[in-house]
Amino acid sequence: MNWVSRKIWACIWVLTMSATAHAEQLTFTTGDWRPYIFEENGTVDSKIPGFSVEIVNSVFANLGYDIVYETAPFLRQIQAVEKGRFTALVGVYRNEAPNLIFPLEPIGMTRNCFYTKVGHTWQYKSLEDLSSVTIATVRGYTYGEIDSYIKANDTKVVKLVGGEAYMMKRLTKLVESDRVTAFVQDVAVAEYFFKAEGLKDRHQTAGCLPFIETMIGFSPNDPRTLDFVKNFDTEIEKLRGSGELKKILTKYGIADWK
Repeated sequence: MNWVSRKIWACIWVLTMSATAHAEQLTFTTGDWRPYIFEENGTVDSKIPGFSVEIVNSVFANLGYDIVYETAPFLRQIQAVEKGRFTALVGVYRNEAPNLIFPLEPIGMTRNCFYTKVGHTWQYKSLEDLSSVTIATVRGYTYGEIDSYIKANDTKVVKLVGGEAYMMKRLTKLVESDRVTAFVQDVAVAEYFFKAEGLKDRHQTAGCLPFIETMIGFSPNDPRTLDFVKNFDTEIEKLRGSGELKKILTKYGIADWK
């Protein structure tokens, strides 16, 4: 390599190191919700972070930020972001955290369904169908049209709390032990778990609820939030237009919701 080439490479190295050194670090919170988010030892799995996390990471890398994650039970995530301990929460519905600030663009599209043991005849078609069964949910989650029923029926609804990494195991065990007739979970989350655990032939869908947008929610106590929200929507449009968003989603077997 001649002197000129060495000088060019030295300049490139200095510029690269300078950009990396000056990238500001933001701390977000989230929880295990595969394939949206993969938790690993209190943070996000660096090898398989989940498609929602990859979307968020791509957006903020383009904005010049490095993101680190801390995981926690869902209600604690909301409270911490509301207080400004974290900059944002990745993987939340607007109705679950109305005090957070949301962009227009979602980072996923959820379809919650009821799941029973294979062969069970119960089906959900309307709220009236819930009166004859006991269902399992996760405390703090929003499910849409059944939320008022869940709130008013403690004796007919099991509401799990705790870390999300093992939530699907707990939900399926409740159904398999006949403690509940059905549990409610997003289709992508349930199907991923069934495949990973070899349980596909032991559970079936028994009716579904309307789609809900999965969001990133920003802290109302961070002065940068309004800029983050505006820039987030702009960067999502760029990712979709360039094909990068499709590439991320395809990796996880997910189709674009637009």
